[in-house]
Amino acid sequence: MRVLLLTLLVGGALACQNRLDTVVQEAIGGATDLSTSVHDDCNSDVGTFLAAHAPNYKHVLRKSLSLSLKYLAISSHFGSDLNHRLGFKKLFREASDQRFDQAIDMIKYVIKRGGNVKEHLNVKVTAAPLRPQALSSLGLALADAKDMYAEQARLHSAALCLSPSAVGCSVDADLAHQSQDAIESEVERVNELASKANQLAAMFTSTEYSLAEHLFDQHLL
Repeated sequence: MRVLLLTLLVGGALACQNRLDTVVQEAIGGATDLSTSVHDDCNSDVGTFLAAHAPNYKHVLRKSLSLSLKYLAISSHFGSDLNHRLGFKKLFREASDQRFDQAIDMIKYVIKRGGNVKEHLNVKVTAAPLRPQALSSLGLALADAKDMYAEQARLHSAALCLSPSAVGCSVDADLAHQSQDAIESEVERVNELASKANQLAAMFTSTEYSLAEHLFDQHLL
């Protein structure tokens, strides 16, 4: 498998060199139908990302975009005149922006590796906006962060062929590095959300939970 992969990579590099040599010779020879399009042979497709890992990577990308839209809806819910929890509105707006920025960075990475995403951004939006309670909204975001950690960990394992069922897999060192950074971000996010959820839960009593929620909301501003 590794010998075949090396052969394909070397063959691709030689194809680009041969194509450029052809363009040079055509230009020197004064060809009237000279074609300068060499993208098919000369591109940034390197390693095994496009061949083996891109579909799963784009799945995580779409999930990040979906979370961004979900958190935007939750932020609007807390910002309404019926709820007026401006601290939670701010928290989920920032969470939405963070997931959107994450998706943009992932799009840039796909393009850097020679791929495209124009057919892979069909993000599904929930028909009815989510309307969670303040405390349960933290649990929702925490569950999402743990799920995204698991997604990034799977990308990392696949990139390094660490899965027990990895037979004939394809190592991609750059993807492993990129997903490792994402894993660290998710760990930080999980810790932050868990701390907030525990703090607010500890403030709750059967008679004063509304006051506790109000005070915690003000703390988030």
